[in-house]
Order: sequence, then structure tokens, then C-alpha cells
Amino acid sequence: MSMTHLTPAEARPEWCKPFLKIFTKCGVVSWAAEECGVARQTVYHYKKVHPDFAAEFEEAEAESIEWVEAAAVKGAVMAGNPQLIMFLLRSRKRHVYGEYKTVAGDPKAPITHDHNVSLSAKIEQLTEEIFKSRGSPDAGDSESDDLQ
Repeated sequence: MSMTHLTPAEARPEWCKPFLKIFTKCGVVSWAAEECGVARQTVYHYKKVHPDFAAEFEEAEAESIEWVEAAAVKGAVMAGNPQLIMFLLRSRKRHVYGEYKTVAGDPKAPITHDHNVSLSAKIEQLTEEIFKSRGSPDAGDSESDDLQ
């Protein structure tokens, strides 16, 4: 009696191939698993134990994310939603559309930032600095402080 040697992909349970196809389209493990009649825990366990399946799972997940991105872009543009459009641009090209800070100074010195300063205190400090730099008579005026 001769033994047939199967590759790991050929020896897989029947649910693997349809699961990956469905998962690619929906991106939700529990939905795809349910369609294939297996528990999501089974999918995660199989993924953990079988690296070849894990690689295909990751590829299917990446493709499903692209489907979601395409739907989001289409919806944002068709709805004319500037906030969603900006969010999508920032998430894809942060270096172009993202909010960033330029830090200058001694490259060997540590960068410090006081996270405990409240926004209102920082605004007040900056306003005071602006008044001082302009030579405004209101700078440091105790009478204006009393009115607040």
C-alpha cells in the first residue's frame, strides 16, 4: 500500500479555501467563519499553528482593508465630506497632509515638553508674549487681569 504525501495546502480542512475567499471580501473573521461553518477560534488556532495559512490570511486581510478603503474614498468623495477626505489623505500621506511639528535645537540635547500645561494657560502665556513683543501698553497690565 503506497502512501500519498500531501502538501500542507492540500491537507487543509475544507473550510480554509472558502474562508479566505469570503474573508477577503468582508474582512470580518467571525462572519467568514460562520459562512464556512467553523468557529472563529478555530480559524485563529489554525492560523497560529500553520504559517502557510497565516501568510494567506494576512494577504486576505490586506486585500479586505483595500476594499474598505475604496468604499471610504468613494463615500467621502460622493458625499463631499471634507473631514473624511482629509482623514483619508492624512492616513495615507501623513508626510504631505499630516499635522507635524518642526523641532530645532541642539541635536544632542534631550527634547522636553511640559504635558501638564493647560491649553488656556498656554494661550494666556502666548498672548502675553505677543503683547510684550509689540510693546503694547496692555502687557503685564494688572487692571486688565482684574477684568477677567
